[in-house]
Amino acid sequence: MIKADYHTHTYFCDGDNSPGDMIEKAVELGLEYYGFSSHCFTDLPHEILTDEKAYISECVKIRKEYKDRINILIGMEMENLLGKNSHKEVEYTIGSTHYLFVNGQYLCLDYSKDEFASLCKNHFCGDYYKFVKEYYKTEAEVVKNTDCTFIGHFDLITKFNEGFVLFDESDKRYTDPALEALAALKEYEVPFEINTSQFSRKKKSELYPSMFILKKMHEMGCEIIINSDAHSPAMIISGFDEAVSRAKECGFNHVNILTSKGFIQTAI
Repeated sequence: MIKADYHTHTYFCDGDNSPGDMIEKAVELGLEYYGFSSHCFTDLPHEILTDEKAYISECVKIRKEYKDRINILIGMEMENLLGKNSHKEVEYTIGSTHYLFVNGQYLCLDYSKDEFASLCKNHFCGDYYKFVKEYYKTEAEVVKNTDCTFIGHFDLITKFNEGFVLFDESDKRYTDPALEALAALKEYEVPFEINTSQFSRKKKSELYPSMFILKKMHEMGCEIIINSDAHSPAMIISGFDEAVSRAKECGFNHVNILTSKGFIQTAI
């Protein structure tokens, strides 16, 4: 069992529970490492974010309280287009692309299926492959823009595409931009996240990334880290067995564990 989870959210952003609720469950599950990773603090649409100082203060308090039971890291999920983390208390960052900047507007691409379709219709003339190309063009910049510790949900653009209902993920119009972004990001030698969130919620049969992309990651020599993107205690490490199974099927024999001194590798 992977005894670590670093992509988690509390009621300081869009999670459902307190940091205390989350860490109690992590301890119950026998985790050795746990990371709080509130979304960065913005005023973009759909971001439900509260006081940054209060978030860090509460995480520090929880870490002191549980210091003999679990190793806690304080992180933040950074938004690609909004720059680097400048907060010395934050020990790691996740680089994610939830927004595109199109026609002078920041557009959220993962809020709802209806909004996703409207975004494509209004800004890409209903052409999902143009939408995909813009997403991966933006995603290719996520490490440069955020200086992140690892890359979150690389192919988030597929969130509402279960069964390829909107676009064909085997079409070169999808695979070419995705692989171009992957190749660009590989140069930074930053791990890619296997994110179990939508699979665990039974909204997707694929994890992030898809098996196609995960195989390409292995072929290219990329490193991986497994996370749940939990927004409630029940989601912590949910889907990890499936993530390990798929990683092994794609050829991976280890995953990365983040410690206060950096990454270490553990066999799978």
